[in-house]
Amino acid sequence: LKLLFKETKDQKVDKAYNSIGSAINDLGAQGVATEVNIANFATRVGSLPDALKPSIGDALALGAAFEENGIQAEIAGRAYSILLNQAAQESEKFAEVMGLTNKEVQDLINKNPLDFLIKFAKGIKGMNATDTATTLEYLGVQADGANKVLGAISNNPQRFGRLMYITKRSVLQDTWLIEGYNIQ
Repeated sequence: LKLLFKETKDQKVDKAYNSIGSAINDLGAQGVATEVNIANFATRVGSLPDALKPSIGDALALGAAFEENGIQAEIAGRAYSILLNQAAQESEKFAEVMGLTNKEVQDLINKNPLDFLIKFAKGIKGMNATDTATTLEYLGVQADGANKVLGAISNNPQRFGRLMYITKRSVLQDTWLIEGYNIQ
């Protein structure tokens, strides 16, 4: 993981290990997600081009949140990539659905793809089943995993936000790994 994300790529091994390990341990302790699945999801999205991948902290939080919503790393990682690629390719359609300009959607995708995804998922919350299916078909989002990822985010955006906060705190403090070791 250290080498996959720009935040940790140039850090010394011990600093990166403590930051990433602290976040993974903290997420595992704060919910029902497993550390292995969290790391697997982060590894999968860490291999994406830099323009599409979240920060290391957000990747870890997403891995935990998706697992808490019953979505395993391989499905969630693939779906995350599919959704962002489709949005980038069909930004005009996504803009239409979101009630934004094409430029606004492109800027969201280019500046912070995760913020874009969360905003889009929140926008489909409350649609009935027929409208949701029609909208996703119009956008070219047909993969079952992508639908699950959107559902997980739209059904519980507060939990996603909470896990991202926990991870950012853990990565910055990087003490949870040592504290966990001392407890053991």
